Amino acid sequence: MSELTPKERVMRLLRKEPIDTMPFFSGMGMVVMPGIEKSGYKFATVHTDAERMAWSAIIEANMKAAVDTTHEYGKKASPAVGRL
Repeated sequence: MSELTPKERVMRLLRKEPIDTMPFFSGMGMVVMPGIEKSGYKFATVHTDAERMAWSAIIEANMKAAVDTTHEYGKKASPAVGRL
């Protein structure tokens, strides 16, 4: 089998067809999109780099923790609430 492109590899995996190596992807790109944007990374590069993916998720979690979800959406939490 010749080397597959990343897209071919994922599509084959999803179709349960043979692949040359296990692809690495989160499947949760849109969940962490605000963190990806804030980090300055390009979306495509996050899914080929485990460290960038982890930092994007951490940034996103910190962004969510700064919002007090017990009140009207978008209001800031008190400084002691939601620190990671």
